[in-house]
Amino acid sequence: MVALGSSLGQLLSRTSSLRRQVDEQTELSRRGSSPIKSKKSWRGARGQKVAPALLLRAKKNHALLFRDALTKDYNVELEKADFYPAGVSVPVCNGSTGELMEFVPIEPNGSCGFEAIAVALSVEKGKTTTGNYVRTKLRDELRSFAGTYDAEAADWCVGRAHPGGCSAVDLADSVMRRGKDGHWLGERWGNIELLALARALHVCIELFVYDEEASADAPTVRNYETFDHGKVRVGLLYSGLSQGGHFDVVLLGTSPSR
Repeated sequence: MVALGSSLGQLLSRTSSLRRQVDEQTELSRRGSSPIKSKKSWRGARGQKVAPALLLRAKKNHALLFRDALTKDYNVELEKADFYPAGVSVPVCNGSTGELMEFVPIEPNGSCGFEAIAVALSVEKGKTTTGNYVRTKLRDELRSFAGTYDAEAADWCVGRAHPGGCSAVDLADSVMRRGKDGHWLGERWGNIELLALARALHVCIELFVYDEEASADAPTVRNYETFDHGKVRVGLLYSGLSQGGHFDVVLLGTSPSR
């Protein structure tokens, strides 16, 4: 976690720098060029390569540009730490509370949401957790309480076409499909899938988004929604479009309501 004594001035300076990077990347995208020339330096919490979110074909999306600026900072710090993730700290600030958090990038591979939750759990609990384990917990939760989730998702499914069906059983059957053509977190039921995972894992999942309305010297992420079902807090930063966006990790402290 970021120490409570961390300099707010340093954070605001970093925020201003990130916003300048976003502005520069937006201008370069408008002119049809990209400031990112190589993918070899992009690494994540487990040491794997992490591609720029610009590759998600959303070059004018400020949230994704902001995410890439944070990831670039992360990898600079990672190299300084000899690629030891535990020695890296890239702070971001919750604009609602002023809480300092740490950003950790996740690879855009179709499993980013499940991997992000796994990384957060691994850090918070001190025990390695995998994205496949998170998928399994969601599948089992949906199968065990299918009737409850069918009722909760009834309004969500109205008017939405799902070739594989929109029931809890249908969703459970698709959850274990991995990869870019597999099931990505929120694909069928949106945030109801996050709610189900919070219940299944007994954690508090807090979803953050880029705060585009914030001024240049203000915090730049805000809490979008919270699913509070446990003491351990799992922070996710969502970037991009509502359909086909990306999840990264923001490391948090203990749930304030517990």
